[in-house]
Amino acid sequence: MQQKEPKYENGYTYWQCSKCKKWLSEIDYYGDRRTPNKLKAQCKTCHSQSNIATRDIENTKRINREYMRRARKSNPQKFKRRERLSAYYRPKTEKTKGREILNSALKSGKVIKPTNCSQCGKIRKLTAHHSDYSKPIEVIWLCYECHGNK
Repeated sequence: MQQKEPKYENGYTYWQCSKCKKWLSEIDYYGDRRTPNKLKAQCKTCHSQSNIATRDIENTKRINREYMRRARKSNPQKFKRRERLSAYYRPKTEKTKGREILNSALKSGKVIKPTNCSQCGKIRKLTAHHSDYSKPIEVIWLCYECHGNK
């Protein structure tokens, strides 16, 4: 990696920010012991903006969703095995019993799964949302994104 060259004016040393490309003095940069000039590549303002952007919860959820979709697609057997094991060891609560009743009703044809999400109306893979697990067949059919927002 090539070392950045400073600019000297009126006895002051200026460094160029790698993001905004402004020439700023050393006090406008955070310190970094790993770099030759002992300064971060981005100025304090750009560094703060990028940190805030990475803390965006909705953006983080979206990035994680995309990553998991790719991971499931590349190795579906791994995730099926993991889900089977976790379901096997999961304690039988009212929630799991309600899911089992709904799944058996789906298999027998007592309940028919729609194709569109009840909330956004998009045609996607749907999951059942129970508002009350004591009524396991009364569900709202939602896509994964809408179900995650509930």
